[in-house]
Amino acid sequence: MTKESLSSFHELVLYSDESSLNYLKNEASEKAKSNPDVADDATSQNQMQKQVERGQAPKDVDRVNPPDSGCPKDHVNFKNGTSVCKDGTIHNKGHGIPNPSRKVWDWLHQNGWCMNGIKL
Repeated sequence: MTKESLSSFHELVLYSDESSLNYLKNEASEKAKSNPDVADDATSQNQMQKQVERGQAPKDVDRVNPPDSGCPKDHVNFKNGTSVCKDGTIHNKGHGIPNPSRKVWDWLHQNGWCMNGIKL
């Protein structure tokens, strides 16, 4: 048994009781709070739409919209009809689940959007 797998085994044994599991849940919750879905200095919807209009956004991006009746958050619409909100939630599940390219992910992250990926 390697040192790494032995360490994992000890963690399993260590966290097998209920109080330890609660500790892990609380730790995960705290980690999520420190890792927000949207960066504090995220680019605004208007600025991102201007990037699209200037050809500075990936070609897969159709437009960046402000909140509407279907979604109370800014969102990116892709040319394939799918869309994702600023925090990573899917804007309109009826149109499908977005599968952005690496270029699109990089662009979203550079602008402080969808920092934790897409939430199903």
